[in-house]
Amino acid sequence: KTLSTDHILDSLSNCFVLCVFCCLHFWHGQLGALERYFDDACCIALSGNVLLNWALVARSELKVIAGHAAAPELKHQIAQNAAALVDEFPGVVASLGTLRLFHIGKNLMAEVELQVVKGEVLALANLVRELEDKLTGQEVERVLVTIRASASA
Repeated sequence: KTLSTDHILDSLSNCFVLCVFCCLHFWHGQLGALERYFDDACCIALSGNVLLNWALVARSELKVIAGHAAAPELKHQIAQNAAALVDEFPGVVASLGTLRLFHIGKNLMAEVELQVVKGEVLALANLVRELEDKLTGQEVERVLVTIRASASA
């Protein structure tokens, strides 16, 4: 997106400069006092437009890098799905701890914390894989599962 914006701005600025050059060439001597400042004013306007567009691109890219929280309704729905899966999973006594959803690009990343009381390694691995498979979808791109030992569920 950033590269395409750069190419579009380059093309528009070249067209703008060509239009300014044509105006100054064809109306030479007819613009009066405006003629002396026409080129400078157009350069300032063009620079301001490019700076504004780059500021908007930088803002959107920083949001992608920094991430921002997902909608609370979506978080609640995913938390319910994850909690139901954890509670009903055989061979593991665990509960859902913290669930965080962040935007990474256009999709979400889910951080799931499991509070595990007991369970075998293979059952825990299957639970993690099942959480990743069930929570990954159209909105969630990645799932990170952290397992914490707990004295009680």
